[in-house]
Amino acid sequence: MKKLSIYKATKVKKILLALLTSVSMVSYAVDKPGYLIDKDSGCKVWTGDVTDRVVQWTGNCEEGFASGQGSVVMNKSGKFLFETNATYVIGKMDGRGTIAGTDGDKYSGEFKDGFKEGQGTYFYTNGTKYIGSWSGNQINGWGMWESKEGAYYIGQWKDGQFNGWGKFEVKGSATYEGEFKNHKKNGKGIF
Repeated sequence: MKKLSIYKATKVKKILLALLTSVSMVSYAVDKPGYLIDKDSGCKVWTGDVTDRVVQWTGNCEEGFASGQGSVVMNKSGKFLFETNATYVIGKMDGRGTIAGTDGDKYSGEFKDGFKEGQGTYFYTNGTKYIGSWSGNQINGWGMWESKEGAYYIGQWKDGQFNGWGKFEVKGSATYEGEFKNHKKNGKGIF
């Protein structure tokens, strides 16, 4: 009986070991979501949305991921979408860089885990620009917005809108300094 139970125990151990090995192999074989692979370099670049997109990476590749200073050209459905020149860590923009889209808008500043994060400047094609803080890929914190006509806002932002204290001035016309909520004067202020 002892030989039979040792045999069964050994067999069970081998089955469990084989099962665990196959499970771990499957988990390594699955690509991380949000990454695209450049067909020429075999390098992975994070883009979040991978729908109908094709990536071209120029730069170093470490352990299969875009790494260090490099550039990305992103196409969607066969058309140019945007181009970056940035520092990459594990396939994501991380550090200083620029991103320019088909519409002509351009961001130059800091990135973290693939998103605009920290200080940066956004140039809009209509001549407007924003200089200031970014968080979660949106304008958040303190910053200044200026139109090509000379109107400007300097103050607090939340989720891309004037929120908190700020000063809005239309060149040669009116000035409001005070509280804002969702892009509108709201609370105490001087007009």
